[in-house]
Amino acid sequence: MLRAQRDDYPLAFWCLVFFTFIVFVAPQNIYATLQPLHLAKASAILALAAYAGRKLSRREPILPVGPEFRLLTALTVLAVLSIPFSLWPGGSFGVLTDLYLKSVLVFILTAQVITSVLRLRQMLWWLLLFCFGISIIAMAGYQQGNLAEGYRMQGAWGGISSNPNDFALTINLIIPFAVALFMLNQGFVKKTIIAAFLIVAVSAILATYSRGGFITLGTVVSLILFRNIAGRKALISALPILLMVIVFVVLTPEGYGTRLESIADPSKDKFGSATARWTSMVRTFDVIAEHPLLGVGMGMNILALNEKGLFWTQAHNVYLELASEIGLPGLLVFVLLVWRLLKGLRHVQTERQGDVRNLELSSLAGACEISLLAFCVAALFHPVAYQFYFYYIAGFAMALKGISERMERVADPNTSEILQRSGQVMRHSVKTCGVGVH
Repeated sequence: MLRAQRDDYPLAFWCLVFFTFIVFVAPQNIYATLQPLHLAKASAILALAAYAGRKLSRREPILPVGPEFRLLTALTVLAVLSIPFSLWPGGSFGVLTDLYLKSVLVFILTAQVITSVLRLRQMLWWLLLFCFGISIIAMAGYQQGNLAEGYRMQGAWGGISSNPNDFALTINLIIPFAVALFMLNQGFVKKTIIAAFLIVAVSAILATYSRGGFITLGTVVSLILFRNIAGRKALISALPILLMVIVFVVLTPEGYGTRLESIADPSKDKFGSATARWTSMVRTFDVIAEHPLLGVGMGMNILALNEKGLFWTQAHNVYLELASEIGLPGLLVFVLLVWRLLKGLRHVQTERQGDVRNLELSSLAGACEISLLAFCVAALFHPVAYQFYFYYIAGFAMALKGISERMERVADPNTSEILQRSGQVMRHSVKTCGVGVH
């Protein structure tokens, strides 16, 4: 039964894969003839229509249920409520419709159309290949002198990896899944592809000189080591971890150490970005104190800081971004959503631990947990509260929870049927012996 579920939403799933390709690789930024086609919007609409059509044909509710989706709904309602009180209502409405609702749609579709481990593995492989591609593109541009601030790798063509920090974040969040696939796949070709990806990925993260990227990468590696510190898993995970460490040591670019020192000593940052970000974070606390309930509107942290004398800068912190733009209740709901997702992933791993048949599900849940925790750390350094990064991982977390619950439902009826038949046999035996059952 579970195997058959891999084709629950075939059209919606492949539309989601194509949408992900457009978002991550962004070929429309190179080939201008693709831009009028609005491929991302078209594929998202088609995916939603295919998903909704399949739900309606089964007479099932279109909107998903569960505490995580209720929290997502609450977060969206708070975002909408903040718009009338925004410093620029039209701008906040644009952020809501052009960015945030697309991220919400990705969350829902990812959670709903990935109904089996096979589908999840396929999606992760496509994501890995997309990230492998943009890493090669970015490194090629770096070698050709496509630089930011005169020395940092710019990023890929566009999409969610078009600047150094966003590029580093994108790749870091995929690495846990790549390591999990390496540990699960026995084929030489697949392991070679993953190893090559890890080499290019770490090299590219180094070339961005991203301080947040370094901290997030360290978090990812540490969590992978901690998760696999004992037993056979330690030996299997040793190779990809060792490979990343060797790449980091051998290919560390000139001046990288000084760049990292600026994390603790802002005077080491010759461009002054560390000081500017710290100042913007401090001033954002003033904004939150002045607008604690509904904030200053989605995307309006920049305008609020303008009024504080910091021109065209923003708080590079997801938590401060949410608190200042949609209020402290919005931040609380987001934190509760993250907690529920982590709790669900931990439950999947606990329930499937020790069951060889579900080793893949447990391993992928562990990778998703690491990726989500890495995002929680990276959120301290990135203004990406409404972008796709978190919502893809959240969607994977919900997909894993759904797959695990379906496995339990498949197992339970069989168990109940066996018990029922056993009871019938026992009653028949008792009646045959002439004993009444009351």
